[in-house]
Amino acid sequence: DVTDANGKKIGTGKVTKSGASQYKVVLQGQNRPTATGAMTVSADGKTMTSESESKPPGQTAPVHTVQVFSRQQ
Repeated sequence: DVTDANGKKIGTGKVTKSGASQYKVVLQGQNRPTATGAMTVSADGKTMTSESESKPPGQTAPVHTVQVFSRQQ
């Protein structure tokens, strides 16, 4: 389940393994655009890169987002 800041369910998320260190992500919710993406974990396990595509209501072009998360010691 995907929840908002108040803990209310606003959708569902599905993560499936698509490779050695790769995962596919699909987020869906009522009255919300479906967002798809991928997460990749680096070989050393210290960095995760998340890429997603979503098409906001009223826009013709999808929005591509890239986030990089790193582990701090």
